Amino acid sequence: MNELVISKIRLTPWLSQRIRFSIFLVALCSVLRAGSITTSVTCGLYGQFRPTTGTSFCSEGTPPLPPPSLAPDPPFATATASGSLTLQSVATDWISLTLFDSMQATDATGYLVSIGQLPPGVIGAQSFASASSAAHFDFYTDGPVRQGILQVQFTTFNWSSTTDTSRVGARVSITGANFPVTFSCGTFTCDGLGPNAPPNPIALGTSFSLDGRGGASGALGGSGRGQASIGVDFQFRILDSDGITPVLIHTGVPEPRIALLFVVGLGFLAASQAVRRLSA
Repeated sequence: MNELVISKIRLTPWLSQRIRFSIFLVALCSVLRAGSITTSVTCGLYGQFRPTTGTSFCSEGTPPLPPPSLAPDPPFATATASGSLTLQSVATDWISLTLFDSMQATDATGYLVSIGQLPPGVIGAQSFASASSAAHFDFYTDGPVRQGILQVQFTTFNWSSTTDTSRVGARVSITGANFPVTFSCGTFTCDGLGPNAPPNPIALGTSFSLDGRGGASGALGGSGRGQASIGVDFQFRILDSDGITPVLIHTGVPEPRIALLFVVGLGFLAASQAVRRLSA
C-alpha cells in the first residue's frame, strides 16, 4: 500500500520576514498604481531675489487691508492649490475629481512711493503667484469586454481672472477603454460639454485612466491688487450595456494581476529558501 507523504515547509524567521516584505510590496504597488494628486505653488514679491515654492500653499509679504480701505497695497503674493478624489460606495455613486487653484498678487507702486522706496525710473512693482494641480488615477471594470455607457457631469466654480497678465485653465480627460473624452476650460471659455453632459460609449471589462490638470497664475500690471482662480468638479459613473444597470468601478490593478504577482513572489521566496538549504 502506497503511503502519501506531505512535506511541510518550516517558516524560518528569514522566510517569514521576506513573506511579510512581499505582502507589503504588493500592497504598496497596488496603492501607487491606483493614482495620485500632486499640487504646486509659487509666490514672489517685487524685489525678491528668489521666489518661495510650496506644495499646496504659500504666502509672502503683508496682506492688503480689506475694503473699504483706500490705503496703497504693500507687496504681497499668495497661492493655494488643492485636489481630492471621491470614490464609489455603491455602483450608483458618482466618482468625483475636484481641483482648485487660486492666486492673488499686488502691484505695490503706490505703497513704495509713499514710503520712499521705489527706485528711480521704476513704474511698476509687481508681485506674482501661481498654483497648479494634477491628478492621475487608474480604474477598471469587471466582467467580459463589452460596450457600456459613460455618464459625465463637468462643472467649474470660483472662476475669475482680474490680473492684467494671468493664465487660468483646467483640463480633465478619460483615456483607454477604446475611447478618449476630454473637457477643458481656459481664461474665458470652456471647450467640451458642460454640466449634465450626454452619455458616451465606453468599453467595459478593461482598464482606463482619469487625468486632470488645473492652474492659475498671474502678476498685476497696474496699481492695486488682482487675483485669478479656477475650480473644476468632474464626476462620472458607468452603466452596463443595457443602459440601466450601474457598474462598480475599481481603482488600481485588477485583482487577478495582484494575485499573480503575490504567487510569483511566494514562489521566488520558496526557491530562495531551497537554495539556502542546499548551500548550507
